[in-house]
Formats: sequence, structure tokens, C-alpha cells
Amino acid sequence: MRASRERKSLTPLFAFIGLALLVIELSSYLAYEKHVTTLITELFRYDYDQKNWAFKSSQRSNYRLDDTLKIDMSEAEFQSLSKEWNIHYKNKYRINGNPWIDKKGKYKARIKHLNGSKNKWIKGEIAMMGMLPDHHGNFERMSLKLKLKGNNRLFNKKAFALVLPETRSYFVDQLMNQAYNELHQGLRINTTPIWVQFRKNKPVVMLLEDKFDKYLIEGNQRRESILFEKGLFGHLRDIPGIEDQDIDLACNAELSDSARQSQLSLFVSRVFNDTLKGPFEFMDHEKVLSIWALGMVASSWHHWVDINMHWYYNPVNHKFEPTVREVNIDPNWRLIGDLKSFENRKNAYQKYLQKIQNEIVMGRPNFLVSYGKWGEKHIPNFWMKLDKEVGKAARKILKITPSYTEAKMPLEETAAKSYQNNIAFLTEQAKRLAFIGSKESLKINKKLIEVNGSPSYKDFVEFNSNTRLHIKPGTHITFKGKNGGLIIYGAAHFEGTAKDPIIIEAPNGHDASIFIESKDSVVLEHVIFKGLSNLQKGVWKTPSSITIHQTKNVIIANCTFEENRRGDDYLNLFGCDDFTIKNCLFKNVKSDAFDSDFSNGRVDNTHFQKIGNDGIDGSGSDIQISNCTFDQIKDKAVSSGEKSNFTLQNSTITNSEIGLVSKDLSRLIVSNTAIKKVRLGAAIFQKKPEYGPAELRLDQDLNTYHYLVEKGSQIEHKGNKTTWSKNVKKLLYGNEYGSATQK
Repeated sequence: MRASRERKSLTPLFAFIGLALLVIELSSYLAYEKHVTTLITELFRYDYDQKNWAFKSSQRSNYRLDDTLKIDMSEAEFQSLSKEWNIHYKNKYRINGNPWIDKKGKYKARIKHLNGSKNKWIKGEIAMMGMLPDHHGNFERMSLKLKLKGNNRLFNKKAFALVLPETRSYFVDQLMNQAYNELHQGLRINTTPIWVQFRKNKPVVMLLEDKFDKYLIEGNQRRESILFEKGLFGHLRDIPGIEDQDIDLACNAELSDSARQSQLSLFVSRVFNDTLKGPFEFMDHEKVLSIWALGMVASSWHHWVDINMHWYYNPVNHKFEPTVREVNIDPNWRLIGDLKSFENRKNAYQKYLQKIQNEIVMGRPNFLVSYGKWGEKHIPNFWMKLDKEVGKAARKILKITPSYTEAKMPLEETAAKSYQNNIAFLTEQAKRLAFIGSKESLKINKKLIEVNGSPSYKDFVEFNSNTRLHIKPGTHITFKGKNGGLIIYGAAHFEGTAKDPIIIEAPNGHDASIFIESKDSVVLEHVIFKGLSNLQKGVWKTPSSITIHQTKNVIIANCTFEENRRGDDYLNLFGCDDFTIKNCLFKNVKSDAFDSDFSNGRVDNTHFQKIGNDGIDGSGSDIQISNCTFDQIKDKAVSSGEKSNFTLQNSTITNSEIGLVSKDLSRLIVSNTAIKKVRLGAAIFQKKPEYGPAELRLDQDLNTYHYLVEKGSQIEHKGNKTTWSKNVKKLLYGNEYGSATQK
């Protein structure tokens, strides 16, 4: 009887335990679609794997890495990071299989470059990065974002990412970015293998990757603007909680000008959300087609998922440029069939789009799919242009792949095998497609457009890339409107004579500007430009009255630039490989006369008179200046900046505020040049922390003039001593010397 009563008294307990187990089982299955036993097993196995993880080096790669980065943080900060990782990844996203879409926390840390020039701790902050487990599946190896405090820099960067090599297919992203940059000067995202030691863990190999910020823009020789990501389409829309995220437009690099930032953000959001037109008319089509082609050679679709696409708005030419990142190699996506004929290849390209539509985005909108449909309707010879890019991409990959054959990082055995498989596949695919367009070219008959007489315009007049513009001697073009000018994408020949010069002007009360971007030659000869202003066409704004962008061969001779109305510069050459300016005159200019950005050329026998700011200002440029005069320059006569190389010879600088400036890793070599009645003879300094000291070589005694030279600068002159100055930057730009920009 007693045993029976004990069994009866335990029955409710067993029932409760059974009910509790049932609830746990149901909760586990409803939450994670896994039985509770499976869940517990995976958790224990994960902890065991964590504790016993170890790097087993492959014998195939003995590449020695020279850089080691150490990251440390306080125990309190580490516990906070660890808690976030445990809650959000280990016990949530890893189990339910959904991407980790939430914003990650930021934690105080300190970073040291053990074998850098300054082996000291630098304060900063770190955050985990990545949506999928390949970024943070192991607590001793996880992708991180780093940002340094103050003016500190490592590897000339204020911020960068440390990503696991497998998340970038070890070398594929680096190779594709190199190819994209060499083919079309596309934005290049660099990844460099280094050793990283996080706290007391064993050092592991990671890729130091450029961050999407203003330093990536500057390093790619682009003008300051926004880098952004737009949209989450395809199956990612099904992720629980995705609709709660602010994903309409995420700016990765922003402008200090909040009004301009807001204007660009609204513009981007509007055109990307336009279901009828879309952003396609504003695309840099050559670059979009190049990335498409590179992806098809690699048999990749992953980089075309919208969340992986990052865009740069180029404010110089008013176009969106894509970046290439997270390229995967998937043999199931190779172009199939007999590809000898163009029609067969065109069919293969269209099937590639259809496969993305069917298998990746499940019928939802996708940028590439929509772009392909739009391009077929609006871009002449669209499929032929893509075909040409595929051949170029294949040949470029075939050319540079041998330099990646041996891994530039130590690899675990399985990773080393994957690395070599990717090399073999890329090589095979590139060989298979390299024949495309190698012996033929896309023939375009350019329409000749001649302009003469005295035309008057009230708006912008555009000449597309299929035109050859010829402006005849004696032509007098007048712009009579609040906003107008010339926009030229084809060949341009302004051919005036000394007797019959061409005149292009905007009278008082009217605004006009000129923009040129051409793959053909541009010649401006015997032209008088008068009363022009910087370009303002909706959201498209340039700082210069005349902008010539990414044009290989530019000749400007016997021209006069006078009395501009508005803007930072009268003439700006941006990304021009070879220019010549000779026998020209700049006078009564509101701000800078000639500004060169990442351009190379010569300025000869040219005169600068009554200039509101700089005579010649350069960034990232190589310029030879000879036989020039600078008179009444209110700021700097010659300013070499941001890794520029200038030579100045047989010239004269008089009645001006500042004669010579070299800053930010630039070199200025001056010979046989007279500097008279100048308030400050020279200023040599470092303006931006990501650069270094500048250099001046002068065949005179620098002590003849008043000058400012920061310690650390490289100075060579005829004097016996050099007096060093501090905080030179604070004394310039209209503070003690020079003039603030006149806009």
C-alpha cells in the first residue's frame, strides 16, 4: 500500500516533467525547426569546437607576412562584446539560420602595429561585421571593423576592416578589383593579408580591407562624395525583422556639407525607387558592363545581390559607379554551350539574367536584371558592348592570374586546396572566353557637327559620344540664360585663329559652364572664355567653370580665361593622362585659375594675372611648369599637394601673397625662378594626417624669403640653415597668410 501511495504521489511530478519537456520540444521546433536533442548537441559541439580550434598550416604556402596587428581591450569591454556575440549569434542567428541583420555594437579597444614605424598603442573602437556565419562562426576568428581615434592612422587609414580570408574567396575579390581598376579605372577595394592577434588568442591570418569611406574615395582619385548601398531585394526580404531595418539608403561615406549630403541622399533615394525609369540613365555604363563581364568570367552571381552592391556617386560627371565585392566562384553558373558565334553568346548572357531572376531573387526586382532589360531598349548595340567587355575581362584575368598562383598568405590545408581550385577554374574560364572581340572592334561612325557664326543658347547643349564637334574660327557663342553651357562627350575641336578667335561668353546676369568627358582628343585653340561660372544642373554641381574629365589627350593653346562669375576654379582637369597648356592667359579670376586633379602634363609660357586664390593648384598630379609669370596672386602662385610632383623653371612670381607651396607627400623642384615682392616665399607642411611630409628643392637660399617649413619636411636649398615652424596649416588659408576660397 505504501509503495502504491508513493507512485501515486510521483505521478503529478512525472506529468509536469513530461509536459515541460513537451513544451521545450515544441518551443525548440517552432523557434528553430530543430528537435531539442539536436539543439543541445549542436550547442555542446560548438563550444567544444571553439575550445579546440587550431590553425593547421598547409605545406603548399610558406608565404611570410610582414605585418602583425595586435588588438586588445579592457575586460569589461570584452565581456560586453562577448555577451552580444553569445546572445545574437551563438544563441539566435546561428541556430535559426537567418542572417545577422541587426546593427552591431561598438566597443573601445586599442590597436598596435607591432612592426610599423610607430610601435605604440592607438585608441580606437571595434565592431563585429558580417551577416552570415562565415564572418563570425568562431570567436577566435571573426571579421571586425576598426576605427581609430583622433588623427591616428594605420596603413594610411583611419578606419578599415579585418575580414576572414574565406569570406573574400581568399584572393578572388582582390583579383577582380585589380582587373576592374586596370580595365576602366574602377574603384579598387584593396585586401591585404596580415597577422592579427586579438587579445591573448593565437595570431591568425586576416585580410585588411579598405572600408567604404572618404579615404577609399580619395585613394581611388575621386572627388569627395557619397558611397552608399541601396536596397535588399530577393529572398533576403523574407528574413524576419528585415522590414524594421532602415534599408532605403545607407550612406557609408558622407559629406561634411550637410545640405549637399541631404540633396544627394534624396536624389539617390528618388532615382533608385523610380519603378518606371530607375537609376539607369545616370549609370556609368562602361563600368557596370565591366563588372557584369568580370562576374560572368568568374561564374559569379553573389556580387549582384543588391545588398552586396555599393555605389559611388561621381559628382564630376554625374554618374553612379559600382564597386565589385564578394565575388563567388560557382561552376554551376558558367556560360554554357557553343560560344563561337555572337548570337549564341548573347543567348548565354540573357540566360544568365534569367537564372538570377528565377533562382536568386525568386522573381523579385534585382538591379542587374532590370538594368539588362533597360539597356536592351536604350543603349545602342547593348549586347555587343557587353560581349566586348566579356572578352576584355577574360584577357585581363588571364594576364594577372599568374601573379596570384601562389597564395600570399598561410592557408589551412582545406583552404589551400580551395584556393588552387579557384585558380584553376578562373584560368580555364578566362582561356575559354579570351577570344571574344580580340580581333574585331565595335565600329561607330561619328557624326560631324560644325558650329559657326554667332549662335545664342539659353540652356545646356549636349553632344553625345558619337559626335565630332568642330567650332570654326570667328564663332561667337553667347549664353543668355540663368543656367546653360556645353556638355561634350565626343571629340571636340575648338579651332580659332589669332586673327579670328572663338569667343564663348556669358554676359552679366547670365550663367554658363563647359563640361567635357571624351575618349577622343580635345583641342582648344585661340578661344576666349569670358564670364563663365561653375556648372549647376539640378543635383549635378562642379566647382569649375570649365571641367575636362578623364580625357586622355588635351591640348589648350593660345586661350584666354577671364572674369569668371562663380566657383572654386576657372579650369579644372580631372583624371586627364596627358595635357598641354601653352601660350595662355588667366586674368581677373575670382578663385583658383587652374586646378589639376590626378592629371599629368605641361604648362608653358602661360600668364596668371589678378587671381583671387591660387595660380596653379594640383592634387595627385605630375606637372612641368616653365616660362610662366604669376602676378598679383592673392593666395598661392604654385601649390603642389597630395602626392604631386611639380617642376617650376624659368618663371617669375611677383606681387603675390605666397610663392611656393608643397604639402602632403608632394615634391616641388624649382629652378631659375625669380620670386619678388611676395609676402611668404614658401610653405612646406603636412595638411592631412593620412599623408606624410612634403619636399622642396630650390636652387636659391630659402632664407632670402620669409618662409614656413614644418619639421620633418625634406628641404634642399642653397642656404646654410633652415628654420623650422610648427602648425603651418593654422597660419595659412586666410588666417595669417593667403586667402580663403572665393566662390
